[in-house]
Amino acid sequence: ARSNVSQTGIDVRIGLIRERLRRYPADDRQLGPTQFANALRAIETYGWDRYRLDSQTLWSELMSVAPGSLRTEEESARTPVNFSVSMMYLSGLLGLVCLIVNFSTAGSSIAPLVVGVISLLLVPSWYRLAVLNTRYLGSVVQAIVNVGRVELAKKMGLTIPRKLQDERAMWERIFW
Repeated sequence: ARSNVSQTGIDVRIGLIRERLRRYPADDRQLGPTQFANALRAIETYGWDRYRLDSQTLWSELMSVAPGSLRTEEESARTPVNFSVSMMYLSGLLGLVCLIVNFSTAGSSIAPLVVGVISLLLVPSWYRLAVLNTRYLGSVVQAIVNVGRVELAKKMGLTIPRKLQDERAMWERIFW
C-alpha cells in the first residue's frame, strides 16, 4: 500500500512538471525573456511545432473553419488573460501616479501613499495570474489547431495525408 501512495505522489509531481513545461515553447530558439512571453510563444508556436502549420499567419482562416463552440471558447479563454494584463498595467500606473501625487504635494494625506503602495504590490500578483490564465487559452488554441486544420485543408482543396511527416511537409509548403 505504501508504494502505491509514493507512486501517486510521483505521478502528481510529474503531471505538475509537464504542466509547467507546456508554458514554454517546444523550440528553444523561441524562448522569451519572461514567463508570460514564453507562455504566449508556446501558444503561438503550437501549430508550427506539431504540424508545421503557421497558425499565426493562418489564424483568420482557422477561426473561420473552427466550430462555433471553439470560437466562443477562445474568446472566453482570452478574456481573463487580457483582464490580468490590463490590471497589471493599471495597478502599476495607479501606484506610480499616487506616489508622485503624494510626494509632490505638500501636506498631502496618507491615502495616496497607501493606495500607491498597495497598487504596486498587486502588480506581481496580476502578472502571475496572467501567466496562469494562459494555460486555458493554450488548450483552446491547441484544440482550434487540431480540429481546424482538417477543415482548413478541405476548404483549401487539400486532403490531410495519413503520415504526420507528409502533413507537415504540406503545411510547410503552404507557409512558404
